[in-house]
Amino acid sequence: MLDDNTFLLQEPEGLGPRPNSPAVPLFLIHDGGGTVFQYFSLGDLDRPVYAIGNPRFESGEPWSGGIPEMARAYADLVHAALPPGGGGQVILGGV
Repeated sequence: MLDDNTFLLQEPEGLGPRPNSPAVPLFLIHDGGGTVFQYFSLGDLDRPVYAIGNPRFESGEPWSGGIPEMARAYADLVHAALPPGGGGQVILGGV
């Protein structure tokens, strides 16, 4: 776990999250309930795979800024998970 909401689920052997890794990392955003449990059962995807849960799951605090506020928060979580200098490509997904 990288923080309270971001989990590194898969790290291909020998690759690791590094700036020049040939495998583009996949970030999976939580489901409608705010959880990421379903992603823990994924098969090997041969790339770094992260799961991001709802940062406000436990507090239930609403996103007063709506979708733009959520997008900024999730973008910050993605950037925080990348290695220094790793601001290249990422793949986003979810259910």
